[in-house]
Amino acid sequence: MRRIIPLFALCLVIPSACDYIPETDYSSFADIPESGMPQNWEYDFPATEKDSSSVITGRHDVVIVVRYTDECPSSSILLNIEELSLAHEVPDSTTVRVQLFSDKGKPLGNGVYGIFETTDTIHHNVVIPDGYTLSVSSPHRQEETKGIKSVGLVLPRR
Repeated sequence: MRRIIPLFALCLVIPSACDYIPETDYSSFADIPESGMPQNWEYDFPATEKDSSSVITGRHDVVIVVRYTDECPSSSILLNIEELSLAHEVPDSTTVRVQLFSDKGKPLGNGVYGIFETTDTIHHNVVIPDGYTLSVSSPHRQEETKGIKSVGLVLPRR
């Protein structure tokens, strides 16, 4: 009987542990060819439409997601990020290095069936402006990005 009570208590605790998962207001991914990201590759993630009445309200994190396999030849990938909105005529630009493998060559992040997913939060707790679009590109040669399956943008609510 003593073993049944802890098991029952565990069943009550596990569902409440999932309450912290934030609601996601935007999520989109760009599939990458098996040969890697083509030269001059760029993908736009229009989180809010410029001519729409739909807006994202509240505060969010801005998260870049990279899905990859162990075929990727580098331990990290550089991504050039440009952020545009109706409030900014000139895009904000930054470069992000997303670590894919540990120093010992072990894939980082979560993985299922040989595809791993890692993230980099570029902004915490921000208001998403009207017309917000994030553009992603990479300065790497195509063969250096082989094994990258997709790159995406996720805006979880805070």
